[in-house]
Amino acid sequence: MSDPELYFVLPPSFDPVRHMSVLREALELGRPTALRLAVTEEAAARTQATALQHVLRAQDIALILTNLPALARQLDCDGVQLDATSPLLATARKALGEDRQLGIACPPTRDAAMSAGEAGADYIALPPEGADVVRWWGEMMELPTVADPLSTSAEARAMAGAGVDFLTLRIDCTAPDQMRAQIRDWADLRPGRPASARPA
Repeated sequence: MSDPELYFVLPPSFDPVRHMSVLREALELGRPTALRLAVTEEAAARTQATALQHVLRAQDIALILTNLPALARQLDCDGVQLDATSPLLATARKALGEDRQLGIACPPTRDAAMSAGEAGADYIALPPEGADVVRWWGEMMELPTVADPLSTSAEARAMAGAGVDFLTLRIDCTAPDQMRAQIRDWADLRPGRPASARPA
Protein backbone atom coordinates (compact mmCIF):
# COMPACT_ATOMS: atom_id res chain seq x y z
CA MET A 1 0.00 0.00 0.00
CA SER A 2 1.49 3.38 -0.98
CA ASP A 3 1.42 6.37 1.34
CA PRO A 4 -1.54 8.73 0.80
CA GLU A 5 -0.82 12.17 -0.61
CA LEU A 6 -2.03 15.38 1.01
CA TYR A 7 -4.81 17.39 -0.62
CA PHE A 8 -5.30 20.84 0.91
CA VAL A 9 -8.70 22.56 1.09
CA LEU A 10 -8.89 26.32 1.55
CA PRO A 11 -12.05 27.68 3.22
CA PRO A 12 -14.10 30.46 1.59
CA SER A 13 -12.67 32.93 4.12
CA PHE A 14 -9.16 32.65 2.64
CA ASP A 15 -7.84 36.12 1.81
CA PRO A 16 -4.91 36.09 -0.64
CA VAL A 17 -3.68 39.48 0.61
CA ARG A 18 -3.67 38.67 4.33
CA HIS A 19 -3.03 34.93 4.30
CA MET A 20 -0.61 34.22 1.46
CA SER A 21 2.53 34.07 3.61
CA VAL A 22 0.93 31.55 5.96
CA LEU A 23 -0.28 29.48 3.03
CA ARG A 24 3.20 29.44 1.52
CA GLU A 25 4.50 28.02 4.79
CA ALA A 26 1.77 25.37 4.76
CA LEU A 27 2.65 24.35 1.21
CA GLU A 28 6.32 24.01 2.10
CA LEU A 29 5.53 22.03 5.23
CA GLY A 30 2.92 19.69 3.79
CA ARG A 31 3.95 19.35 0.13
CA PRO A 32 0.37 18.66 -1.06
CA THR A 33 -0.41 17.21 -4.46
CA ALA A 34 -3.52 19.34 -4.90
CA LEU A 35 -5.35 22.28 -3.37
CA ARG A 36 -9.09 22.86 -3.64
CA LEU A 37 -10.85 26.17 -3.16
CA ALA A 38 -14.02 25.49 -1.16
CA VAL A 39 -15.59 28.81 -2.15
CA THR A 40 -18.45 28.42 -4.63
CA GLU A 41 -19.22 32.09 -5.30
CA GLU A 42 -17.76 32.83 -8.72
CA ALA A 43 -16.24 36.26 -8.11
CA ALA A 44 -14.51 35.15 -4.91
CA ALA A 45 -13.28 31.96 -6.54
CA ARG A 46 -11.88 33.96 -9.44
CA THR A 47 -10.00 36.27 -7.06
CA GLN A 48 -8.54 33.41 -5.04
CA ALA A 49 -7.64 31.25 -8.02
CA THR A 50 -5.97 34.10 -9.89
CA ALA A 51 -3.83 34.93 -6.85
CA LEU A 52 -2.82 31.31 -6.29
CA GLN A 53 -2.15 29.97 -9.76
CA HIS A 54 1.47 31.05 -10.12
CA VAL A 55 2.29 29.93 -6.57
CA LEU A 56 0.82 26.48 -7.07
CA ARG A 57 2.15 25.91 -10.58
CA ALA A 58 5.66 26.70 -9.42
CA GLN A 59 5.34 23.78 -6.99
CA ASP A 60 3.42 21.47 -9.34
CA ILE A 61 0.31 21.54 -7.14
CA ALA A 62 -3.04 21.04 -8.87
CA LEU A 63 -5.63 23.79 -8.36
CA ILE A 64 -9.19 22.46 -8.05
CA LEU A 65 -12.36 24.57 -7.86
CA THR A 66 -15.67 23.58 -6.24
CA ASN A 67 -18.92 23.54 -8.24
CA LEU A 68 -17.54 25.88 -10.93
CA PRO A 69 -16.56 23.77 -13.95
CA ALA A 70 -16.87 26.55 -16.52
CA LEU A 71 -14.71 28.89 -14.45
CA ALA A 72 -12.13 26.14 -13.98
CA ARG A 73 -11.76 25.93 -17.73
CA GLN A 74 -11.81 29.69 -18.23
CA LEU A 75 -9.02 30.22 -15.70
CA ASP A 76 -7.11 27.13 -16.83
CA CYS A 77 -7.37 25.47 -13.43
CA ASP A 78 -6.64 21.77 -13.10
CA GLY A 79 -10.15 20.62 -12.33
CA VAL A 80 -13.33 20.85 -10.31
CA GLN A 81 -15.05 18.87 -7.57
CA LEU A 82 -18.82 18.40 -7.62
CA ASP A 83 -21.26 16.71 -5.32
CA ALA A 84 -22.79 13.53 -6.69
CA THR A 85 -26.23 15.18 -6.61
CA SER A 86 -25.14 18.39 -8.36
CA PRO A 87 -27.26 19.41 -11.37
CA LEU A 88 -23.98 20.47 -13.01
CA LEU A 89 -22.77 16.89 -13.18
CA ALA A 90 -24.50 16.14 -16.48
CA THR A 91 -22.65 18.93 -18.30
CA ALA A 92 -19.47 19.16 -16.23
CA ARG A 93 -17.25 17.17 -18.56
CA LYS A 94 -18.23 19.27 -21.56
CA ALA A 95 -17.68 22.46 -19.57
CA LEU A 96 -14.31 21.29 -18.27
CA GLY A 97 -12.88 19.68 -21.35
CA GLU A 98 -11.15 16.32 -21.43
CA ASP A 99 -7.83 17.46 -19.99
CA ARG A 100 -9.07 18.61 -16.57
CA GLN A 101 -9.89 16.59 -13.49
CA LEU A 102 -13.48 15.91 -12.45
CA GLY A 103 -13.80 14.89 -8.83
CA ILE A 104 -17.13 13.64 -7.51
CA ALA A 105 -17.97 13.66 -3.80
CA CYS A 106 -20.39 10.86 -3.05
CA PRO A 107 -22.10 9.16 -0.11
CA PRO A 108 -20.20 6.28 1.53
CA THR A 109 -21.85 3.45 -0.38
CA ARG A 110 -20.61 1.10 -3.07
CA ASP A 111 -23.47 2.03 -5.38
CA ALA A 112 -22.72 5.74 -5.07
CA ALA A 113 -19.03 5.17 -5.76
CA MET A 114 -19.83 3.07 -8.82
CA SER A 115 -22.26 5.71 -10.09
CA ALA A 116 -19.60 8.40 -9.70
CA GLY A 117 -17.16 6.32 -11.71
CA GLU A 118 -19.75 5.77 -14.41
CA ALA A 119 -20.44 9.52 -14.48
CA GLY A 120 -16.87 10.12 -15.63
CA ALA A 121 -15.10 10.95 -12.38
CA ASP A 122 -11.33 11.16 -12.38
CA TYR A 123 -11.44 10.64 -8.62
CA ILE A 124 -14.13 9.98 -6.04
CA ALA A 125 -14.28 11.70 -2.66
CA LEU A 126 -15.67 9.81 0.31
CA PRO A 127 -16.31 10.88 3.93
CA PRO A 128 -14.63 9.08 6.86
CA GLU A 129 -17.62 6.76 7.27
CA GLY A 130 -16.61 5.31 3.90
CA ALA A 131 -13.46 3.47 4.99
CA ASP A 132 -14.98 0.09 4.07
CA VAL A 133 -15.95 1.44 0.64
CA VAL A 134 -12.41 2.75 0.12
CA ARG A 135 -10.99 -0.66 1.00
CA TRP A 136 -13.38 -2.45 -1.36
CA TRP A 137 -12.84 0.12 -4.11
CA GLY A 138 -9.08 -0.28 -3.93
CA GLU A 139 -9.42 -4.01 -4.52
CA MET A 140 -11.70 -3.56 -7.52
CA MET A 141 -10.89 -0.27 -9.24
CA GLU A 142 -7.96 1.92 -10.27
CA LEU A 143 -9.77 5.26 -9.94
CA PRO A 144 -8.19 7.26 -7.07
CA THR A 145 -10.04 7.94 -3.83
CA VAL A 146 -9.96 11.09 -1.71
CA ALA A 147 -10.90 11.23 1.98
CA ASP A 148 -13.06 14.33 2.20
CA PRO A 149 -13.98 15.89 4.54
CA LEU A 150 -11.69 14.97 7.44
CA SER A 151 -11.97 16.63 10.84
CA THR A 152 -9.57 14.67 13.05
CA SER A 153 -6.31 12.77 12.80
CA ALA A 154 -8.19 9.65 13.90
CA GLU A 155 -10.41 9.92 10.83
CA ALA A 156 -7.38 10.48 8.63
CA ARG A 157 -5.62 7.47 10.16
CA ALA A 158 -8.62 5.22 9.53
CA MET A 159 -8.89 6.31 5.91
CA ALA A 160 -5.14 5.94 5.37
CA GLY A 161 -5.38 2.44 6.81
CA ALA A 162 -8.18 1.65 4.37
CA GLY A 163 -5.89 2.57 1.48
CA VAL A 164 -7.21 5.97 0.42
CA ASP A 165 -5.02 7.77 -2.12
CA PHE A 166 -5.44 11.34 -0.87
CA LEU A 167 -6.11 12.82 2.57
CA THR A 168 -7.75 16.24 2.60
CA LEU A 169 -6.69 18.80 5.17
CA ARG A 170 -8.59 22.05 5.69
CA ILE A 171 -6.01 24.83 5.96
CA ASP A 172 -6.99 27.59 8.39
CA CYS A 173 -4.52 30.39 7.75
CA THR A 174 -5.98 32.40 10.65
CA ALA A 175 -4.66 29.84 13.16
CA PRO A 176 -1.10 29.08 12.01
CA ASP A 177 0.00 27.16 15.11
CA GLN A 178 -2.96 24.79 14.86
CA MET A 179 -2.38 24.53 11.10
CA ARG A 180 1.25 23.46 11.59
CA ALA A 181 0.27 20.85 14.16
CA GLN A 182 -2.40 19.39 11.88
CA ILE A 183 -0.04 19.18 8.93
CA ARG A 184 2.47 17.30 11.07
CA ASP A 185 -0.25 14.95 12.36
CA TRP A 186 -1.30 14.14 8.80
CA ALA A 187 2.36 13.81 7.74
CA ASP A 188 2.87 11.08 10.34
CA LEU A 189 0.45 8.99 8.28
CA ARG A 190 2.78 9.29 5.30
CA PRO A 191 6.13 7.88 6.45
CA GLY A 192 7.56 8.01 2.95
CA ARG A 193 6.83 11.69 2.41
CA PRO A 194 9.30 14.57 2.85
CA ALA A 195 10.87 14.95 6.29
CA SER A 196 10.06 18.67 6.17
CA ALA A 197 6.46 17.73 6.85
CA ARG A 198 7.27 15.84 10.05
CA PRO A 199 8.65 16.89 13.41
CA ALA A 200 12.42 16.69 13.72
